[in-house]
Amino acid sequence: MQKIYSKKTQNLVVYKIMKQRFFIISLSLFCLFAYGQNAKTSYKTLDLLSAYLSSDLELKKTALSVKEAELSSQQSTIQNGLSATLSTGTITFKNINDSLSVEFSPEVKISVPAAANLTANVSSQIKINEEANAEKTKLSLSVDIISSKQQARKNALLKSDRAVTEAKRTFQDNAISAEKNFYTELKKLYNTASSIISSQNDLYDDTITFEEIKAQGYTKSSSKYRSAELRVLSDKRTVETKQRELEHDCVVFASKCGITLPEEFNPFDFLPSEIPQVKPVSITSFDMEDYKKIEQAKWNYYINELDRNAEKDFSLSANTGYTFNNTDTNSDTADIGTNLSWKGLSVGMGISIPTTQEKSPAYTISASVDPNTFRLNKIKKQKNDISSEKELITIEDAIQKYETSLVDQQTSLNDIIWSKETNLKTYQMYSELEADLGKWYKAGITKESEYLSAKTNKEKYKINLLINDIDLIIYNIETNLLFNRDEK
Repeated sequence: MQKIYSKKTQNLVVYKIMKQRFFIISLSLFCLFAYGQNAKTSYKTLDLLSAYLSSDLELKKTALSVKEAELSSQQSTIQNGLSATLSTGTITFKNINDSLSVEFSPEVKISVPAAANLTANVSSQIKINEEANAEKTKLSLSVDIISSKQQARKNALLKSDRAVTEAKRTFQDNAISAEKNFYTELKKLYNTASSIISSQNDLYDDTITFEEIKAQGYTKSSSKYRSAELRVLSDKRTVETKQRELEHDCVVFASKCGITLPEEFNPFDFLPSEIPQVKPVSITSFDMEDYKKIEQAKWNYYINELDRNAEKDFSLSANTGYTFNNTDTNSDTADIGTNLSWKGLSVGMGISIPTTQEKSPAYTISASVDPNTFRLNKIKKQKNDISSEKELITIEDAIQKYETSLVDQQTSLNDIIWSKETNLKTYQMYSELEADLGKWYKAGITKESEYLSAKTNKEKYKINLLINDIDLIIYNIETNLLFNRDEK
């Protein structure tokens, strides 16, 4: 049942309500923005960022991947460069007539892949008993006239260099991605702080309404009284939940920055009061050829075309040499040979010319054929044509994605700039209004509620401006991540 109070009593209640409102708002603003006034306890954004990046283990792992790729590149250079091998062959020891006999077949081989796969070889069979004898000593030199090996070697070196480049790009991207993660988490903290302000304002408004209902004489058992009370209790829980959420997120974020916060702390003392100012990056300032998807698609087409062109149907190699005491002619011989292959057909021919006129030359010939190779080569060529066409389509698709990114990023930048300009104007308006209302409130011209409302909204838009600064940093990072920046 409603109870009627005198006008004097109602005025006294309203006065108490206004005092309570002042306490709630003042406490809220003190908690939320004390960090902006206390330089001793607040942290600077760049200091937190530096600590955050230094604690990023994934970034350290990527740095090791760069070193690993560089070592692999060195390994590929060695494997595809000049090589020389020296072999003793199998050494056999024998006891013949109480005399030690040693037999072995040494060989020296030098190859220069860059010079048409030029290979020089020296081999012999040496027997040491009472004296040393050399048999089957042979000098040979071979070279590829038409072959896919030289191009395959170049392709292998290109791929190893590319692997180093991609590892460096990944490290660079991970570094600024870690920076993006830092600002994304920091933005979440500011958003939570902003939502606390809104929730505390809701708590204030519902508390005022509840007090007015009590002043009007509604009993505790009435539905209006209980509904108003439940709204206040719900608002309190919401504020407490968000405050605990902010405390938890600050502790986690601080730990990623190498900072251990005490058990009892004001999270607003931890949050930076300023965000570094950056200039917006325009996506049109980047070269379209550096767009990652385009560059990657063109590289894939380029290197795969080299691989496909390196696969020749026809190959031809030649060799020459000198054999001491050739068993085929029982004399020293000058040797000349050639090997030819075309698809599934292979033919080898050679001649050993004795150095003495009494001996006749020795001829060698060999041939082999694999019919399946002809059919497989035809299918492989068709598959290569399909792969080439698919890669060209991928390039076209990458160009379309670039055009989409161009529109998307430009629109996002315009939205961020517009939002910041709007929030800045609103912040300046509330700053001026707060200053004016503060004077008028002290002079008794305006209500306290109007002054505190202006103050609350000013601080809320102050946080919004910080969030706008973060949004611009994140936008710049996302724009940079769309392109390769090898020389930047």
